[in-house]
Amino acid sequence: MDFTLIIIALVLILVLVLFGVQVLTLKWVKRRSMAEIRGRYGENDIILQSLAANFFGQTSEGYSQIRGNGALVLTKNELWFRMAMPAKELSIPIRNITDTEIRKSHLKKTKMRPLFYVEFTTPEGPDSAAWLVEDPRDWCKEIERLKGS
Repeated sequence: MDFTLIIIALVLILVLVLFGVQVLTLKWVKRRSMAEIRGRYGENDIILQSLAANFFGQTSEGYSQIRGNGALVLTKNELWFRMAMPAKELSIPIRNITDTEIRKSHLKKTKMRPLFYVEFTTPEGPDSAAWLVEDPRDWCKEIERLKGS
């Protein structure tokens, strides 16, 4: 009986430590993302931003990509993403975006929440990407507004 209580206590401690590490990692990602955004854009350039957007991958890179958190920024000229770990940067000019929509999954990955999905053209051909952000509908509306102007 005492051994069972010790095991339960150790499991609870491990869960709390893992939760703490996750919280600290997200805070680190947000601080790093904010510094990167400040260095790249002026305050008046940013239309929308997410400091902890969860990237679901780029279609052209296939199904085996690692999902990761980072900064997603929308300006009048581009949709820009910088993933914290592993390091990845994606810049999509607004003029190259062909469609936006809300999806439930991307590249066979889901979190059971709506995703912000973007189709765009590259010199290699059509491509797409998706992110889990706070309000994906706002991102779609703003891009459509920018494309209309």
